Amino acid sequence: MLFGYVRVSTSAQSAESQKSLIARYLVEHRWTLDEWIEVEMSSRRTAGQRRLPELLAKVGLG
Repeated sequence: MLFGYVRVSTSAQSAESQKSLIARYLVEHRWTLDEWIEVEMSSRRTAGQRRLPELLAKVGLG
């Protein structure tokens, strides 16, 4: 399974622009994404708040 993780921390950043870049890469490599994990918050937050444990668990590392 493939997961896309995008995080934005300022109003000048866009989750959609990050997703677009990732999607283009996936198309070029003929891969299919199973799920997006999106987070809109500062990197000063805990790993849990940034949903990193969730992502690691999904890929079998948590």
